[in-house]
Amino acid sequence: MIIDCKCKKYKFKIPQQDITSTGRNVICEICKEEWFQPFSDPKNNLIDKMNPSSIKNTSKEKLIKKERSLILPITLLFLIIIFLAYQIMIAYKFYILSTYPSMINFYESLEILIEIIKANFNFLKEIF
Repeated sequence: MIIDCKCKKYKFKIPQQDITSTGRNVICEICKEEWFQPFSDPKNNLIDKMNPSSIKNTSKEKLIKKERSLILPITLLFLIIIFLAYQIMIAYKFYILSTYPSMINFYESLEILIEIIKANFNFLKEIF
């Protein structure tokens, strides 16, 4: 394995038997700098040298997977909130209309929308 000196001017070849799994302290014989040199699997080093952005790509992929895994719960939460708002508006329809008489158009539109949804569900039932 070839390592770089801490001063980045010199390179040294380390024999395979001197490489440990955790790493070790090394001293440059020329400039007398001392540092801890971590060693890793040479196969992994080869992969990282061939594709230096592999670490960044894996973190991006994890972030994308995390975002995708959040889509379903957020969508379900949104649908539950919409359903609850609908139920509250239906339950307090007469109170809301007595307070805000201009909401009658909204409720009529809501009834039309409900009929359209029912018709679509019936159509889907017939297909399946």
